[in-house]
Amino acid sequence: MTRATHFVCGSADLGYTMMFSQGPQGFGAGYANDSSDESQGMPEKKKPRREAPSGEPRPWRRVYEKNVLPCIADFAPDLVVISAGFDAHASDPLANCELDSKDFEWVTREVIQCSNGYAVSVLEGGYEIQSLQDSAVDHVRGLLQAVPMDVKNSPT
Repeated sequence: MTRATHFVCGSADLGYTMMFSQGPQGFGAGYANDSSDESQGMPEKKKPRREAPSGEPRPWRRVYEKNVLPCIADFAPDLVVISAGFDAHASDPLANCELDSKDFEWVTREVIQCSNGYAVSVLEGGYEIQSLQDSAVDHVRGLLQAVPMDVKNSPT
């Protein structure tokens, strides 16, 4: 059974939607309403680990860097709507994805940097109070640190 760690509440109705998911093969990232093999999860089909070997990024970050972020940058959205569900955190009882609050900061910053800078973020989930608090703070930090594409590409 595949569980999406916070991908509900009508987010898919907004259009181009990304999600984290957890299933029998492990952790994945993909797109809603996309049945292609590439979008169904990580090629490695492995659950992320707290520490990747040799200081490499965790597998899910590689998927985002290679597949997801370039697609967002090519699309260059004027508005990013984030359904910020933090139940993928390692301390959360809902899933087994093992992200930490710094992962949410990273993905927030990276996604916004692939856009033209406008974002709306809505808190959706997280069921362990301390990890919810830490993740929300780091998510906002990621929003504040991001340098959108239109700023990066503007003449100085």
